[in-house]
Amino acid sequence: DELNDYMSDVNKHAKDIKSGEWQSATGTSFKAIQKAEGEEIPYRIVAPTPMNTFVVYSAYTEEPMMAVQEMKDLDEQTYYLCFTKSVQYTIMNGEVIDRRLHAFGDIPIVEYANNWERLSDIELVIDILDAISNMQSNRMDAVEQFVSSWVKFVNCAVDEEQFQKMKMMGALVVKSNNGSENKADVDIMTQELNQEQSQIAKDDLWDNALSILAIPSKQSNTGGDTQGAVELRNGWDFSKTRAKLKDGIIRQSEKKLAMLALNALRIAGKDLKLGMRDFDVQINHSPTDNLIVKCQSLKYLLECGIHPKIAIATVGLFSDVEKTFLISKDYLDALWKTTEMTEEEMAAEEQRAKDLLNKAGVSNAD
Repeated sequence: DELNDYMSDVNKHAKDIKSGEWQSATGTSFKAIQKAEGEEIPYRIVAPTPMNTFVVYSAYTEEPMMAVQEMKDLDEQTYYLCFTKSVQYTIMNGEVIDRRLHAFGDIPIVEYANNWERLSDIELVIDILDAISNMQSNRMDAVEQFVSSWVKFVNCAVDEEQFQKMKMMGALVVKSNNGSENKADVDIMTQELNQEQSQIAKDDLWDNALSILAIPSKQSNTGGDTQGAVELRNGWDFSKTRAKLKDGIIRQSEKKLAMLALNALRIAGKDLKLGMRDFDVQINHSPTDNLIVKCQSLKYLLECGIHPKIAIATVGLFSDVEKTFLISKDYLDALWKTTEMTEEEMAAEEQRAKDLLNKAGVSNAD
């Protein structure tokens, strides 16, 4: 809970948003821990741009070996800041001009990849978006051409001054030469693009882009549908499933960042005495979705004798399971007496809770 408070105090959520925007746009993003000397909180979190930041990985273990930032000094001279697990290098013109130990405890720059191929969301549908852009541009050209149409004169001569006056008056008067042999005529040359067919083609391309990116559509509801039916029809359920595929990548990076923050607190004399196994990264996808089903699932698990902490964690209603359990413990003990359990017993209880929900046919409670 205290670690969460520290993360809130350094505005980590704002940096998550900034990092997430880079992650979607470029395929990868970064967060870094910096020392904040003389401040109440001994560290800060920044989100360096991926335009000049990269991480070098081992081809054998796939572990990060070094993080590099391309920087410029006051004289606009390019130099590189390189961080290994314990040493910081400054490199300029191919030479190491500074080398010093750092006390971050690990590489202070952590990568948050959009996927293992580091493809941006735009790259997946770039051809479709180009086609939509080209089609829309052509449609606008067609509208402009329709408005700025040519005027065709047949067997008649009109000077520029006379034509401008006729346009101002909104009428044209012409005479035929030699009677009916050379009949005069004035016409506006137009060829309008079929906007309805163009819109159908554009909508088809856009629907394909949304399907590839797993973005829900904004179809109107005709009434009578449940929330679950709307989510399945409009793609919201598919979107959440796609988002969950990134959870493993995010958890891995968030754990590293949290350990860097804990080390900075330890060095500053504010040791929280937390290790890697003492906390978990919670990623909740729309926790209030199917709220009634989740509440019923929680009640069902508690009535079946599942440990309250396991029941709270399984249904996915709360972002901070530990805090919710500790605050509610007195109330839970009044209804269901809680006991101390080992990690093995907790794991077995968690599996039992999931089995009970599966038997009850509740597949989306977690």
